[in-house]
Amino acid sequence: MRGRPRVISPSTMAIPVRERWLRRAIHASQTWDVLIALTALVAGTTGVATLAESGRSGAAWIAGSCAVLTCVFTITRAVVAWTKQARRESLHELRGCLMTLHALLVETDRPGEVVRTGLRLTVHVPSADHRELVQVLDYVGDTRGGRTAGRRLPVHCGIAGHVYRTGDAYHAQRQDGDYEAYVRDLVEQWAYSEPQARRVDPASMSWMAVPLASGARIEGILYLDAREPGFFTESRQDLILRAAVGVARYVAERYA
Repeated sequence: MRGRPRVISPSTMAIPVRERWLRRAIHASQTWDVLIALTALVAGTTGVATLAESGRSGAAWIAGSCAVLTCVFTITRAVVAWTKQARRESLHELRGCLMTLHALLVETDRPGEVVRTGLRLTVHVPSADHRELVQVLDYVGDTRGGRTAGRRLPVHCGIAGHVYRTGDAYHAQRQDGDYEAYVRDLVEQWAYSEPQARRVDPASMSWMAVPLASGARIEGILYLDAREPGFFTESRQDLILRAAVGVARYVAERYA
């Protein structure tokens, strides 16, 4: 299936890509502010002790109070800044959008239906240099693959890369479980290297990807796959396309 062509803006995408906590801590200016404050507190404590030993208890009390208050103020300010940043970069609401769409696509009240279809959803965004797509959320729905947020894929590979490059929604499927034929297809038609192709989940039988577009800018790629061949019927495709419009509007507003 194809949609109208879109011009892909080279600007930075709105959906945040979460770094590992250690990298975030190192890059955050608040971390260094806190370290400097703690260092100053240690140095101040030494100075207070020296003043106290020389009999200048009043000066020692003032110096100690200033050092403690400065440290407390700096740490409080850092905590407030970290909290604001965490709220600004939160992906919980986006995950909630995908969980709602998953519930609309799969009859969750039927025993075994979720497992049988194996439907899972996620969102990819381009890296800063636009050479890779980064998965920003662990899959919603089927949990095969475990924790996959942060996984990267070259933009020239796969259905998600195709949709990002063209700006058109696309779906595909395979009919049999021949694994070697599947690997060859990924290499020959979808530009994977053989090692990359063998790392792709072999259980998926149907795929769909839709651009999350705000005006002329693609904010991300909504990606879905399922164990069930032919899962993405016309009615489901229509529902996904409609939902993608709403998700794209939300993303443009939430992460503006």
